[in-house]
Amino acid sequence: MIGSALALRLAGAGAAVALVVAGYHFTPLIGPQARLDRAADKIAVRDQALLAARDALRNAAAEIRARDDIINAAADHERDDAAQISAFWKGQCRGAFDAGYASGSAAGAGGDPGELRDLRDLQAAGAFKAP
Repeated sequence: MIGSALALRLAGAGAAVALVVAGYHFTPLIGPQARLDRAADKIAVRDQALLAARDALRNAAAEIRARDDIINAAADHERDDAAQISAFWKGQCRGAFDAGYASGSAAGAGGDPGELRDLRDLQAAGAFKAP
């Protein structure tokens, strides 16, 4: 009798443990499925945050490329303007130098070196070319 009572107690304890284990696995709040569901929810939230960050980075990269294109276009325009302005002022300086040289005594125009000459007459005589 003692053996059967012990066996009965062990069977009851085993059944209780089996119920606890089964309850753990099938309880929606603490079981492994519940933990998997919570982990899946966290992963989904992180995935959404990563996708939003990816989209923000792509938008920022597109805006940077657009800004760089605008800067490059402005730089090209300024480069062209600088070349034209340089050529203009080069012509102006050359004309001023030629006019000054022609009005001086070294041009062979005669007269007093302190005398102010009429540059139109010197230009008509071919002493220098107008810019």
